[in-house]
Parts: sequence; structure tokens; C-alpha cells
Amino acid sequence: MLFQFVSQTGRSYMESFNPPGFDSNQPREILSRWRNPGDIATIQKFTQTVGPASTAYSLTAFSGDNQAVVDASFVRLKNISLSWTLPKRVIEKAGLENTRIYFQAQNLFTVTNYGGLDPETQTVNSLPPLRMLTLGVQLTF
Repeated sequence: MLFQFVSQTGRSYMESFNPPGFDSNQPREILSRWRNPGDIATIQKFTQTVGPASTAYSLTAFSGDNQAVVDASFVRLKNISLSWTLPKRVIEKAGLENTRIYFQAQNLFTVTNYGGLDPETQTVNSLPPLRMLTLGVQLTF
């Protein structure tokens, strides 16, 4: 087994999106955005033009405050490989010299508090590492 342990800070995945109000995909968190005077929300109001709201977004996105920089630490099980060689007394009856059953997995799971797709890449523009599972039998005659 190969575990990857990473302790790091990184850019919030929210910074990968266009400013609220522009014609593009947005994260689910925008549903709790600021809408009316007096509202208390971490997401600003939407706008369709460049103005005070988009300026505020840009200033926040590139600041060093807690909205732009987050904990992107993670633990990932990158590889695991298990195999079992069948006993000789079992395989000799089938006329085999050797038989091995194996299982391999890559990127089985990731433990993180990071809110985006992948704490390693920290972007919404690419997929996280794909999970791959392989199950096989190796026969030697």
C-alpha cells in the first residue's frame, strides 16, 4: 500500500469560478448569497456588469484572507496491491503449474477537508485522479 500525506494550504476552489453573475457554471454555495440589504452571507450579490460587486469579488479572490487561502491538506491511498497464490495441491489437479489471483487499485480514497474536486490540483478545470480497480487471474501451464 502507498499512502500520500500532504500538509498544505492552497487557493480555495471558489476562486476557480468566474465572478458571481457572469454567464458560467457556479458552485452550489452561491445559493446562500447576499440578496437584500441587511443579509449576512459569505457570497456577495450577483451582478451582470463590471462594477462594485465584481470589484469586491476580485479583491477578495486575490487577497490573502481566509476566503482565498484554505487548508488543502489530504491523505490519499494511491496504490494497493493484493495477491494470493493458490496452493499446489489445488492447482495440480487442474494441470497447472501456478495460479495467482490478484487485485490492484489506484486512488482508492482521499481524506480531506478541502471543498473542491481535488486538493492536489485545486482547480475545477480538471478531474481528480481517476480511481482504477483491476482484478485478475494469472495462470501458468
